Amino acid sequence: MKLLPRWLVVVMGVALIATPGPGAAGHAMAAQPTCIDVSHGIPLHEMVAPGSRARVAPGALVFVVLVEPAAYTGGPYPSVFPWLPSRSSNRRVLRPVPICPDRGGASTLPVRDAAFRAVQHGRATLTAPLSSAWRTTSKRPFTPYRAAVIVTSTPK
Repeated sequence: MKLLPRWLVVVMGVALIATPGPGAAGHAMAAQPTCIDVSHGIPLHEMVAPGSRARVAPGALVFVVLVEPAAYTGGPYPSVFPWLPSRSSNRRVLRPVPICPDRGGASTLPVRDAAFRAVQHGRATLTAPLSSAWRTTSKRPFTPYRAAVIVTSTPK
């Protein structure tokens, strides 16, 4: 497992993205914004399968982006979004950060974003369980989202 210096993405209709935080190499310390602006999109760099472990540095931002594919937005499938809001198992390691209201970012698919700040060394698991409607349907194309995050400044 290596330390991810810039971006991390988990894809399965789901993405986990990490960005360097204030004080990271080449980034000046600045006042923390009250919300994270994602209206211009979140660049993707490295992809990791769901269920993987990721290493990020203290101060990094970690995003979970849940996307419902168009093939499942109608027909025999439930009309609710497949995943419940994502959460961190350890708020002392990964603390939720509000995302600013969308200011023009376009998506033709249902999307749910969440941001977390890596605040101290340790381990946390990010999860997004399936909504009850998707848990009980006989056609279940999705699984609950789960990714382990290790906050450390030393790669292994």
